Amino acid sequence: MSVSALAAPARLPWLPLLVGAGVLLAWDLAVRLAQVPQVLLPSPGSVAASLWQAAPSLARHALATGGAATGAFLVAVLAGMVLAAVMMLSPLLNRLLYPNLLLFQLLPKVALGPLFVVWLGIGLPSLFAFAVFVSIFPVAVGTLAGLRAADPSQLRMCRAAGGSEWQAFRYIRLPTSMPYVFAGAKVAATMAFTGATVGEFISANAGLGYMVMQAQARSDTPLIFAALAVLCVLGAALYGAVGLAEDAARRRWGTRR
Repeated sequence: MSVSALAAPARLPWLPLLVGAGVLLAWDLAVRLAQVPQVLLPSPGSVAASLWQAAPSLARHALATGGAATGAFLVAVLAGMVLAAVMMLSPLLNRLLYPNLLLFQLLPKVALGPLFVVWLGIGLPSLFAFAVFVSIFPVAVGTLAGLRAADPSQLRMCRAAGGSEWQAFRYIRLPTSMPYVFAGAKVAATMAFTGATVGEFISANAGLGYMVMQAQARSDTPLIFAALAVLCVLGAALYGAVGLAEDAARRRWGTRR
């Protein structure tokens, strides 16, 4: 049997659903058989009931978190691409900016959250800025790697034909970088929700992160799991949107995954 034949079932769409159903079943059986208190680990049924009962409140808070995370993601993608382009076009700025960008990435993000509150106050500005800060690094690094991956022979041909650096950037470097940009954007899509949720833990009066903190104070563990489930759906939706945009870019520039 060929390797491709063995790998074919992995592409079937129902397999992840089957695995998820198995996990839920094992979770439910473990909770029932071990008689785990609901405050420690609720059953999937309890989470579903809490999700149904708190649906209006969850929807309202999901709108706040989804809007902040999506906006922060878009800003991070744009800023990351611009930053990468600047570092690509200017070796001096690359030497100045890249080590500092890496240094900020190595810092623990959660520990920096309170500083954004000090600088920008409690509310949307601080959590939005924090989400952008968390999300920008993978886009910038991915885009920079993609811009540097352009075929040297194509660049030489462009220069020999009298093309400018901008033309080489637009017609060679940028199309080549698209798979790298989208790889970084997919990471940033998940990081944006992480940043927005952590920001809501620290400085918000709305959002799913705020709702989780309120549920924790009441020891309402099923509601915490319900909010986390909604966060997973939102993150998957944004990730899927990035995937659709990647498909459109592949059709436009003829790039490969």
